[in-house]
Amino acid sequence: HAALDARQRGARLTAASEVLGIDPVEVDQLMWIDLATERPVTLPEGRPDERRLAAYANLDRIQRAVRRARELQLIIWGEAHELIRTAKRYGLLVTVSRGRPGRTAGATVLDIVGPLSLFHDTGVYGGSLAALIPLLADAPRFELTVHCDFGYGPSTLRVVPPVLLPPVIPRGKPSAAVRLLRDLAKAAPELRFEQDPPPIACGSELVFPDLAIDHAGTRTWLELIGFATAEYVTAQRARYTAAGITRVLLCVHDKLANGSARAAMVGEDLQLANASARGAAGGEDPQVLRFGGRLTAGTVLAKLADL
Repeated sequence: HAALDARQRGARLTAASEVLGIDPVEVDQLMWIDLATERPVTLPEGRPDERRLAAYANLDRIQRAVRRARELQLIIWGEAHELIRTAKRYGLLVTVSRGRPGRTAGATVLDIVGPLSLFHDTGVYGGSLAALIPLLADAPRFELTVHCDFGYGPSTLRVVPPVLLPPVIPRGKPSAAVRLLRDLAKAAPELRFEQDPPPIACGSELVFPDLAIDHAGTRTWLELIGFATAEYVTAQRARYTAAGITRVLLCVHDKLANGSARAAMVGEDLQLANASARGAAGGEDPQVLRFGGRLTAGTVLAKLADL
């Protein structure tokens, strides 16, 4: 039974409210505030609209699955370039291909590596992948298939319209490619740059370089890869080669570059990733630039000189 009866409990709440300067009812509501699931929810603008609440509930459910995904496939009918560019800005490991005759005819197919398929930075990558989901609010026709695992075995979530999602909030922060472009323009004004050049076809697949750099009649394509695996870097280089492009620079952000302790935990993965950046002769591959922190114009220009 309760340690205090109703009268004693009321007296304790009243005494506490006098000390804190708040109403006894508020003391009662804040009794278990140290527990996340018991904290009261404040609604400064009153009760939310039911449709808005449902939209955010849908978004939360899909994002939870995405954060626990091993892989996912997104099929988009209609314009998909902006969504693909956004996926690249978030650093996602995505393979883009054209739909095949039949069910996916006329569509663009995005096969994206899930966070559970990585050896490190799974939380950061999962957050970046989840940030892609709100963009589907503007897609009239799509099919999202998420292969995930919540700890009790594989499961699959399939999402197709109509699905209620919150409106897209415009991204205000410039991307890493935009910042690099600004730095390159200042450091090498003699060069000509094209941001987000047209995609390049390699068979049924497409690659989306971030920049095209022109100098003395020669064009070089540059792509930033935010998260990398050895297999992805190797496959991406092969796609450019299949498209007949030899002057390409893949700038791979090495998440382990500044963390020796974390590198020791996943040393095998790091060795595989470094191996993919080396040529047949054992030296550094001139087409792959690994960097930690912010990519500088000087580093890129020095690497371009080796191509």
